Amino acid sequence: MSSLSLLKGLSMCQLFCGWACLWLAGGSSVAIAQSSGNASRPLERIRIATDQSTSKMRAILINSGFDVLHGQSADHTIDVITSARDREQLGSMNLHWTVVDHGRPFAEIQAERQSGFVDEVPDGYWTLDEIYAEMDRLETEYPDICKRIDLTDTYSAPPTVEGRHIYALKISDNVASAEDEPSVLVVSAHHCRELVTPVLALHAMNELARLYETDPDIRDLVDANEIWIAPVWNVDGYEYVFLTDNMWRKNRRDLGDDTFGVDLNRNYPFLWDTPCSGSTKKSSQTYKGESPNSEAETQTMVNFSDVENFDKIIDFHSSGRESLYAYRCDFHGLTSWLEDEAVALSEAAGYDGKHRPPSAQGEQYQYQLGVRGAHSFLIETHEEFQPEYDSALAEAVTVWPSIVWMLQREIPLSGVVTDAASGDPLQVDIQVNHVHHEIGNPYQNGQMRGNYRAFLPEGQFEIRFSAPGWKSQTHVVDVVGGQPIALNIAMVTSAFNLDASTLVAGEDAAFTIINGKPNVAAFLFYSLQGPGMTYVPSLQVDLDLDHPRLASSRMITDEDGTAEWMVSIPNRVGVQAWFQGAQFAQTTNTINRTTE
Repeated sequence: MSSLSLLKGLSMCQLFCGWACLWLAGGSSVAIAQSSGNASRPLERIRIATDQSTSKMRAILINSGFDVLHGQSADHTIDVITSARDREQLGSMNLHWTVVDHGRPFAEIQAERQSGFVDEVPDGYWTLDEIYAEMDRLETEYPDICKRIDLTDTYSAPPTVEGRHIYALKISDNVASAEDEPSVLVVSAHHCRELVTPVLALHAMNELARLYETDPDIRDLVDANEIWIAPVWNVDGYEYVFLTDNMWRKNRRDLGDDTFGVDLNRNYPFLWDTPCSGSTKKSSQTYKGESPNSEAETQTMVNFSDVENFDKIIDFHSSGRESLYAYRCDFHGLTSWLEDEAVALSEAAGYDGKHRPPSAQGEQYQYQLGVRGAHSFLIETHEEFQPEYDSALAEAVTVWPSIVWMLQREIPLSGVVTDAASGDPLQVDIQVNHVHHEIGNPYQNGQMRGNYRAFLPEGQFEIRFSAPGWKSQTHVVDVVGGQPIALNIAMVTSAFNLDASTLVAGEDAAFTIINGKPNVAAFLFYSLQGPGMTYVPSLQVDLDLDHPRLASSRMITDEDGTAEWMVSIPNRVGVQAWFQGAQFAQTTNTINRTTE
């Protein structure tokens, strides 16, 4: 039985007085009731019948920015959540549909479900305040391992457009300390209508806390990890779903022109501007925002991740009962292995290995995979957004083993990057390659502790560590049999220097910049007049070369931050020349040579 089955019920008196009076009784609900005056018109769920291939029509609708539901309609039909503007567009596409349902306050739906009971009213979905109260209860009852964290304050993020903060429960054996342990994130309700997903998060919190003293396996997991569980990410939208429209998906930003909301799971900065990202139409339910990371909710996640540097991610959504992996359009060198991992995760969740690529890009789990190098997946749970509450509790029990699976997943390669001289942690770029090809984007290790971790299949890999001003290092590792490898890196500083060969009249001389920033423009400046400060605004540097006779040549540095020029030397002996290299915000030493 789910550990959430002890939820308090509502009295018949509360039911008879109506859900509106229940919500207005709380301080935060007053603010929401006032803000809900900006409510957009309720959405409608429609069912489109098509004679075409359902998969092709589904792809057309998704690419056109429609909120297409997965796994909730029969053959040759597609269910879509639509606004009035969406339906106008569908009409222009000569598509025909029937209305299946209308959006309305979920509090009203829940009251109907609970009506007719004389003795004991069945439990129902929790309000946002009740979820926070449960997190506080866990902290009070298990203070050594549980702590509710205000992410907005702790990570210097802005409040939401309605003034709310986002919270997570941290679970760890030394919960008040930041330890060098794998950091694991479980997050729910980026899409606020998916009410089943906070139930899964709350169940996981309770299982970890409740079983810590009695189950040695759970105790080992809590002791060995820093576990963060955020039950509701889209906090404004969650309240709006209860009070106004149970079909609402986005946040509650007022976009003007009677349109509201950004799809938070299309607003993350990684892959935001690719062809497979979210819609650019403000009225679309998958609108990706005016710019990447524009929303307080996504900014909170980015700030949070900058510090905690999550190693493992499960992002709960609904519906479909399947796991999602990798990217939709962009390439990842380990896609086939990530697919195998998604199958294993789906099996652990009780979904028989069902999985698929994502519908779009710019999603939270993709950001964690691409920018952070995390073992990151999305799980679509249940077959409905708001099933009967008993069914949601049963789903939480079914899915719980997937969280255990992720916590138990061995990390093949890990270590700490430090300054060799001081021993202080150092943040660097990490590029993981197969010996024969590049795998993905470089990612960074943790800025606070210098820790890094890499999830890799069996095989041989090149791991390159680099940072401006530091000598890069490349190490070859063999991942065999799932045995974890520890590789600590001590980085040595390297000066941004310019070397030059002898200047022989009438011949070519080699000039080489070393230890520059890799893969960016570098300039070789030279003058025949002499030293003197010369400002170059575009590079934000001062050169030790006189301006009247200044000239330059541009190159792109290689992966090691090196660029080389061959300079034709005038066929005259005794000519004095000054040379200096530069990149953005940095200059090399100055070389003063005379032709021989």
